[in-house]
Amino acid sequence: MPSRSSLRPVSYVAFLLFWLLAVTVPLHAQSGTATITGGITDPAEAIIPGAEVSVRDPTTGFERDTVMSVSPC
Repeated sequence: MPSRSSLRPVSYVAFLLFWLLAVTVPLHAQSGTATITGGITDPAEAIIPGAEVSVRDPTTGFERDTVMSVSPC
């Protein structure tokens, strides 16, 4: 049976690898992009080109403003 002192470096390396994985996986999940598609229409369901669109995430405070293109996706 190996002595306790010979297992310390192995357990240290195992802990370090676990910690690195635990930290890097959530960080990777937070980096991403999203796409919103659709169109803005009037009551007659005609597309309104140049309509201003604002999107806000209340949990993070992130906000993005844009102008709709001539043709929706």
